[in-house]
Amino acid sequence: MKENNSQTYSLTLSDPRIHFSSAHFVIGEKYCEGIHGHDYSLKIELVAKKTVNDMVMDFLDLKPWMRKIASELDHRMILPANNEELKITVNEESNKVEVNLRESKFYEIPFSDTVILPISNSTVEEIARYIAEKLEIHLKDHKELTSLKVTVGEYENQEASCIITLNN
Repeated sequence: MKENNSQTYSLTLSDPRIHFSSAHFVIGEKYCEGIHGHDYSLKIELVAKKTVNDMVMDFLDLKPWMRKIASELDHRMILPANNEELKITVNEESNKVEVNLRESKFYEIPFSDTVILPISNSTVEEIARYIAEKLEIHLKDHKELTSLKVTVGEYENQEASCIITLNN
């Protein structure tokens, strides 16, 4: 059967065994949430112009990358490195991370329990972008792919996505 150039294909992967539980707080313009946590879900969608071996991508290739990223975030306090409202001081020798927010809140967290991400806030939108950018590195050699969508959920029906155009 001849492949039609106007067709696109998509693959969606949402495995309940690939998730992460993390603490965070969101900093708003006039507020800061208290520290709380979620059991985050993770869903990936890939879109391709054509298939390779009749697949957008083999699930067995995608799952290890998802597991690795989820395990890096699992049971950690997510801290946004690029937030001007926060001053984060890391002292690996004493295993401490000090977080000072607007001179009004101060946290001291074990370094081994934190992950400091290159994001501006620890919202699901920013976490989804971070994960999408990490996955994009692994997908660069898959020239048939046209887009990557990463969805991170805090609860059922409460999620945000980041979509990245690939191989343009």
